[in-house]
Amino acid sequence: MMWTLDIRGPFLFLIFSALLTQGQKLVWGPVKGHVAHREAVIIYGFEKPLPPEVQNNLKVTIQPELPSFTWRVIPVQEPHILKVAAENLWPGQTYILKFYLEGKPLGPEVTVTTPRVYARWSPGDPPDFTFLAGSCFYLNDRPFDRPGKPYGQDSSIIGTMASTPADFNLLLGDNFYYREADWSSRSGMRYRYYHTFTHPLMARLLAARPTYAIWDDHDFGPNDADHSFPLRRDALELFRDHWGNPPNSWADAGIFTTFEYADAAFFLLDDRWFRAPNNLKDAERPFLGEKQVQWLVESLVTCEKAWKFVVCGNQMINNTEAKECYRSYAGEFNRLFREVRRQRIEGLIILSGDRHFSELLKDTTLLEYPLYELTCSPVTSTLHEITSPQEKNNPLRVPGSLVQTNNFSRLSIRGPKQNRVLYLEHLDAKGRSLWQYEIPYSQLKIRKP
Repeated sequence: MMWTLDIRGPFLFLIFSALLTQGQKLVWGPVKGHVAHREAVIIYGFEKPLPPEVQNNLKVTIQPELPSFTWRVIPVQEPHILKVAAENLWPGQTYILKFYLEGKPLGPEVTVTTPRVYARWSPGDPPDFTFLAGSCFYLNDRPFDRPGKPYGQDSSIIGTMASTPADFNLLLGDNFYYREADWSSRSGMRYRYYHTFTHPLMARLLAARPTYAIWDDHDFGPNDADHSFPLRRDALELFRDHWGNPPNSWADAGIFTTFEYADAAFFLLDDRWFRAPNNLKDAERPFLGEKQVQWLVESLVTCEKAWKFVVCGNQMINNTEAKECYRSYAGEFNRLFREVRRQRIEGLIILSGDRHFSELLKDTTLLEYPLYELTCSPVTSTLHEITSPQEKNNPLRVPGSLVQTNNFSRLSIRGPKQNRVLYLEHLDAKGRSLWQYEIPYSQLKIRKP
């Protein structure tokens, strides 16, 4: 394991009433964000806005003592959120952080293990690692839900995710669902984050390990929302404040960013901010947008990691889905993959959510090696019944990979440097394996003439 964030004490992460400081009540947290070689991000949420001078009243200690250690409060738009970066750590070390506000403990201590430095020139084999992925987390909230049968299913699967050993979480969009009463105001949207982050099982999952997130339509705005959504700036600020993704200087707008882990890089895409409406009659309409496409291609070209995961809320290569899929935005789709092919980028894998079923797609026409896309969905939302004959018999689907029950995915990269293998698995609410598949890295290399 390269890095971990651990919370000490039985269920101390459920601190809905543990702190009363000058009327401040801690209602959620900690949420674990990005852990770099020399920095870790931890986030807390309070019932009331924090005073501007909160930094003067905050103290962070570290064990073992580290002379270089500092910390800073990361600026946010939402005054009830406290986001802290522990700085000047050393790679490959374990530290215990304690947070105090007005002299009182801010929840339990947090154990941080930073990753050791691993690069293409590093001796020895890359470390094996595991991460969990999933999308479509619907948590019922009766006052705001539609009448009839609840749309959210058994939420115990989130507790199973929290208990499943892994190095980090990767949430693939629709990480909650804005309701009709939410997306018409910033306060309504803020409430949906509150409802999600204070849910006991989600609190366990977000406290269990570092979490990276992208959005899709339902945690951006209304169903099938695009760049015409009038509150998209509010959605962006709320997303950036609540999640701990690493920043991206390219993304002055939108949420796209990247991070690395061992011998893998993850490119987190934004499929909403720049996106034109699905029904717009324009063959060149944007999906990712020109700026994000340029960033993605250039980032892939400069990336020195072997495995390159492109992470998108919508499916990308499916040719049977007419609306909510990148391939239906044919002009931009074709330009992107022509350029990826021209640049001879190896090791590409796509991860996606959204569909309310899970599957593995395989396309042998886009690149000079098979391009796989693993779709992971849904965690708690109602399942989607496949009705179209084309979708039922999708020629891109790897036989036996369709999973039509609530599930999440476990992905592991293991093996010596010259024989690395990606292991894919879908698990149910009890943690039982529903499907497994292996992709050796050798399949993702361009064959020499």
